[in-house]
Amino acid sequence: MRLTQPVRLSLEDADAIVPDMAAITLSSMTMTPLGELRYGATPEAELSSWLQACYRSELATDLKPPRIGEFDHDGLGPNVTRMEYLVVRDLDLEPLNEKISAAASDDDFHPSSSSSSSYKGRIVAYAEFTYHPPEDAHSHHQDQNAKTTTPDSKDEIPLQPQPPPSVHNELRKHWDGLVETALQRQFGAMHCFEVRGLSTLSPSHLRKGIASTLLTWIFPWADRLNVPVVLAATPPGYPLYLKHGFVPAGPSDGAVECDMAQWGGSGVHQHFLMIRWPEKEREFERNRETGSRDSCRSLVGHTPSTERWTNLGAEIPIIENECDENDLIMALDSVGVLVNAVWRRPYAARLWHPEWDGKKRHYELAKKIQQEADIQLCRLFVGLFLHSGIAPWYGFHTSTGVYHAVGSLDRSISYAVISDIARVVCGLADLAVRGEKVSEELRIAGSHASFRQIAQEMSAAGGEDIDLKTVALHTYRDNALSRKYEDRGAIVYLRFVKGDGRVDYRPNDEGGLGNDNEVVNPGQQHFVWKSVRDLARETGGRPNSDA
Repeated sequence: MRLTQPVRLSLEDADAIVPDMAAITLSSMTMTPLGELRYGATPEAELSSWLQACYRSELATDLKPPRIGEFDHDGLGPNVTRMEYLVVRDLDLEPLNEKISAAASDDDFHPSSSSSSSYKGRIVAYAEFTYHPPEDAHSHHQDQNAKTTTPDSKDEIPLQPQPPPSVHNELRKHWDGLVETALQRQFGAMHCFEVRGLSTLSPSHLRKGIASTLLTWIFPWADRLNVPVVLAATPPGYPLYLKHGFVPAGPSDGAVECDMAQWGGSGVHQHFLMIRWPEKEREFERNRETGSRDSCRSLVGHTPSTERWTNLGAEIPIIENECDENDLIMALDSVGVLVNAVWRRPYAARLWHPEWDGKKRHYELAKKIQQEADIQLCRLFVGLFLHSGIAPWYGFHTSTGVYHAVGSLDRSISYAVISDIARVVCGLADLAVRGEKVSEELRIAGSHASFRQIAQEMSAAGGEDIDLKTVALHTYRDNALSRKYEDRGAIVYLRFVKGDGRVDYRPNDEGGLGNDNEVVNPGQQHFVWKSVRDLARETGGRPNSDA
């Protein structure tokens, strides 16, 4: 596997790369239950033809100027909407376009070219970004264009090709509309970059760091303009975005939900609205959360809006970096009316926590040391410890016969016993000693179960019938986040993290965040995972009843 660096697509690339792009999308279309419900009944060849027609139509429009990569060169600056497509190629694979494949065998490889077509190899991943300008600047630019553009000069917007008849088209349109509406409602007026698409050829090129490489391309642009990056995350992509500083945004922790029972399936499918604040914003938030006096500082000076107000005669005090509370008092001196205006950015939960922040700093230090030493790093995510994770402190009050969940009683939670984790760590160490590559991140779990399923297992093993109760996720979370930084306990946080699905390490095709049990213990040939049912039998359905 020889991978290129991210390459910007050009308009002349459009026809040549369509088969590769369609194959990437096709490789993961039915990975989730929702995808299976929408496209599972359609033959692969029909889906491929339809996807190629869709990409051919979209790229013909999206690859036209203005482009994000031309920010500094086209003279339009930050006042227009911009697009960008990036791709990564695998030089060991032939392109699916037969003409390109034949031509590539005769041409030399020119990595310095800005056009993707000049690369040999097949496209195995792509990212699509959109830049949304400030609303007032964009409106002004549109007005100016309207004065100089004739109706005949406008580009026609191509119609989207219709899907094959066997596609569940009503569900497809319903879900796509639901996500787009949520994005528009939460981020519609925001000056930001948006990740419109990020996809990797599955399963051959997953977990190779390709998605991270594509995603982080946009961060320097965003930090330079001091604007956020927003997106709607799929369940498989959610951990990747958390890793790169995104946080859930909006009501219901950003969840956009589809009850598949209404469409002939079962379960609930979710996407998550997420936002990554620019570096200055995140530094400000860290200072605010930890009580730093710098938290009252202004991160930017005048914005286009405040500059316009100044030109109209308004006096705009700017509180600088070295301010204290007295500077704020002086800035408000002689003000007759004070309007408490909430900024037009969405609410997003930031989970700054002393213990977890310490682990993040430890990991960053370990990465620096890794560059100077011959070691491998692997972050092992194990869910909750089984024997201590079903206990009163997590809402399982066995002694009183009450289980109290934060959020849904049917949200899956992953568990592992310490002895199984130890076996996995020993196995990974053995691989490293023998010179084999160890993945940088792995998710394992011996068992996955919701509050309701755990109650059923305990009752079946001889325990009492359990009274199931729940508290609203947002109420609990907001109370937890209102605590002072130094007073934030890990267990309190873990309870609502369980409730919002971040401890669901089931495979992607089951709606979880991903699972690597088969990587570390294929077919359970090394050991048998300990499960919730095993714990129920060991304790007679009454785990931690004396706690």
